Amino acid sequence: MSEIILKRKPAYFGAARKMKVWINGDCVGRVGIGKEQSFPTSSGEVEIKVSMDWCKSKPYKLQLEQGETIKIFAETQFFLIAMFSTFFRPSALFRLSAS
Repeated sequence: MSEIILKRKPAYFGAARKMKVWINGDCVGRVGIGKEQSFPTSSGEVEIKVSMDWCKSKPYKLQLEQGETIKIFAETQFFLIAMFSTFFRPSALFRLSAS
């Protein structure tokens, strides 16, 4: 079994809401602002996304070895860009990156 640790960076936009975490198409939990949570997953190719309401991140794909742990950072765009993205480019609201 492998593990993904998701760290949600602090931001004003969506601060009062939890972000849903999707691994390989399944909602596996929610992460609050500034919080970190671990999610066990299978090894091999893994696709992770985060969402809030109708806004979802673009899929972030990674290759996990057996027993490997990877930390992923999820952040929301700057407040004014986030407001625009919510309605006109919902897939641009969130950014995922690995450490």
